[in-house]
Amino acid sequence: MFLGKFNPTIDEKNRLAIPAKFRKTGKTGNELNSLIILPGFDGCIMGFAEPEWKKFVSERIETLSQSDPENRRKTRFLYSNAVECELDKQGRIILPPELKVFAGIEKEAVVIGVYDRIEIWSPVRYNEYAGNDDSAAVYLEGNLGF
Repeated sequence: MFLGKFNPTIDEKNRLAIPAKFRKTGKTGNELNSLIILPGFDGCIMGFAEPEWKKFVSERIETLSQSDPENRRKTRFLYSNAVECELDKQGRIILPPELKVFAGIEKEAVVIGVYDRIEIWSPVRYNEYAGNDDSAAVYLEGNLGF
C-alpha cells in the first residue's frame, strides 16, 4: 500500500528518486525493482508495481467493451503511453520526456501514495487540484462521515 506525500527533485538526466517508503511492496515487503508509469487521472503520472498494474488492467481496462470506439481510444492511449521503468541502485527512475510534458513537470515533483499506485504531479498542478486550504478536510467530513 502506498501512503504519504513527498517532494523530490528531478535531476538533469530526468531521474526521479522514488521515496524509500514506496520501495517496499506487498505484505512481504519485497523490494520494488520497476514501475509501470503512464498518463494518469487529472493530469498526473500514475505508477504501478507489476502486481497492481496487472490488477488495474484486468479490472479497469479488460472489462471495457472493445466494440465501443471510445473504449478502444482510451485503451490505445493508456497502453501506447505506458512505460516500464527500472529503478537504479539509488531507487531512481527516468521519467520519459513525453510524460513529463503531459504532467507539466519540470524540476520539482510531488509524489503521493494512493493505495495501489503512486502519482507523480507537477507541484503547481497538484496545488491547483488539491487546494491550499481546508477544502479536502471539509469534503471528507461531509462525504465520508468524519
